[in-house]
Amino acid sequence: GKNLRVIDIEELHETKKAPLGLNTVALLTSASKAMGMSPKQVMTVSEKLYSSGFISYPRTETTRYDPTGFDVRSTLREHQSHPEWGRTASYLLRSKYKSSGIPPRRGHDAGDHPPITPLKAASREEVGGGNHWRVYDFITRNFLGSLSEDLQYTRRIAEIGIAGSEDSSGPKFKLEQVQVDSLGFAGACRWVLNDIGASARPDDSEVSLQEGLELRVKDAQSVRGQTEPPRFLQEHELVQLMDKNRIGTDASMATHITNIVERGYVVLVDEAGIPLRPFRPPRPGQPRPPRQV
Repeated sequence: GKNLRVIDIEELHETKKAPLGLNTVALLTSASKAMGMSPKQVMTVSEKLYSSGFISYPRTETTRYDPTGFDVRSTLREHQSHPEWGRTASYLLRSKYKSSGIPPRRGHDAGDHPPITPLKAASREEVGGGNHWRVYDFITRNFLGSLSEDLQYTRRIAEIGIAGSEDSSGPKFKLEQVQVDSLGFAGACRWVLNDIGASARPDDSEVSLQEGLELRVKDAQSVRGQTEPPRFLQEHELVQLMDKNRIGTDASMATHITNIVERGYVVLVDEAGIPLRPFRPPRPGQPRPPRQV
């Protein structure tokens, strides 16, 4: 079989902004998307963490830290010895916040409570493990990320054709590589690397794409596909739409979603449409609720 040859390389230098201070909507959205927790579960866990003194008040619309009343360095010192993220906290203390504890001035001040932050360092066992640890871990890493620099990376898109027939009407393919130039906040929020298509652990054996490079074809397959219906609305998308359309508040969104599920107006399903949580059956004479999320 013939080899493939790189015909052209396009380089795009991109930046992903560091997160803002964490508010309730962002917490509900992220936990639902990444952890598979319902908004009600997230708020129950967050309130328990708050009452135990691990995090600040979890109901807020504000994403901007108070530049005069919040000292970044005191919180970073609390976490600099933590086994999970202590190195990130220590690095921030040695670099960006070596001489000043003033937080970033980005974000929105809604005039209510400050963004959600960790108040004290704690281990998995101290927090209670399970969902309590997952929420606490996310809140802490988002906090560290919000104090860090932006993530900068280069996206290299290669156009590839069959060697010897690059100028003909032969098939062309696209191959993409992502190289991190400045890790920034991804040092704390490692999941962001997956979002941009970069590897959390760079592979030294990965081929660096260059124009004219020939690639050996190890295997080829022909795959038939077909269009598919739109997927179901996900809970984190519902939270975002509620926030966009001003439906509910940071204190009531989770309750609204729980109510419409428990009362049978909507059903939570998996990607195949199979219900995840049973709903209450309708009363005699009432129509069955539609299957949707």
